[in-house]
Amino acid sequence: GDYGMKSLSTALYQCTKLQHLAVSNIGIGAGGVKSLATALSQCILLQRLDVSGNNIGAERLTPLTTVLSQFTQLR
Repeated sequence: GDYGMKSLSTALYQCTKLQHLAVSNIGIGAGGVKSLATALSQCILLQRLDVSGNNIGAERLTPLTTVLSQFTQLR
């Protein structure tokens, strides 16, 4: 959920070479999406991100899509 995503996001700041991240079906909510988006801004080599199975909703995806739009290698 959101608490776990906040903890993971703290670690993601150190993972600048991260290429693939799967955080599917873990109950991410609005707070988790914001934490994830902030942390992923440091992961400039990211190619794949899987957030499927979370009840995020389109309106909560805005912080994430804003950050991910800067990734040229994302598929």
